[in-house]
Amino acid sequence: MLLMHCCFQWCLGFIDIKDAFLLVPQRERVLLEKPSNRCLPGQRNAAARFFDFLCDHLQELDFENSPLLPSLFRHKTKKLILCSHVDDLVLCGERGELLWLIEELKKMMTLQGGDVLPSPDHDEQEPIRFLKRRHFFTKAGIVISPHEKYAEELVKLYGLETRKPKTTPDINGEVYDPKELDEKGRYKFRSAMGTPYLWPHQQCQPKCLILYLKGTPDLGVLLPYRVPGKSKLDEV
Repeated sequence: MLLMHCCFQWCLGFIDIKDAFLLVPQRERVLLEKPSNRCLPGQRNAAARFFDFLCDHLQELDFENSPLLPSLFRHKTKKLILCSHVDDLVLCGERGELLWLIEELKKMMTLQGGDVLPSPDHDEQEPIRFLKRRHFFTKAGIVISPHEKYAEELVKLYGLETRKPKTTPDINGEVYDPKELDEKGRYKFRSAMGTPYLWPHQQCQPKCLILYLKGTPDLGVLLPYRVPGKSKLDEV
């Protein structure tokens, strides 16, 4: 979606559907007291039911999705694409058609966000936060950085507030203790593995990576604006 914006200069919209699960009719018998016959956010199949609900409404708007990536939709005649991540949507298309889609979605559900980007008055230093990432719209392209709160939470989780940041995420100079973790240690490790940063292959020394993240909160990846069919060699 972001590459479509960078290559074709299509506009973007980031949307959070506030009442997603409350829109979906309940299919199974549920024995509890509740105000209406709608899916509850805590149900395991609520996300799948909402996706079916979203597909039905997008098909009415003349969208179709890809068998290879069912969460990716394109309009049959308009220059519009949409990608869903449960109740979070990324929209991409030409400005006028994107505004049309946002208005149609507002008729079905309660939306948060939906500003068409980039806009002339948007501050390059002000990120758009979406799906645990920060998106900075600059003249050179989009800079994508992790959400700052996750590194801060990891530092607090392991009590590393007074430790100096590391310049690299490797484990050089750190002593690995092979002893089994106690219950508190297992809780911290599981919590760390649940963030966007840490994965099982880093389980020996999560502190090393956390200290590296502590010192690199502003690093990101630049998706530069490009002309389709051209490469960096054309600029030499």
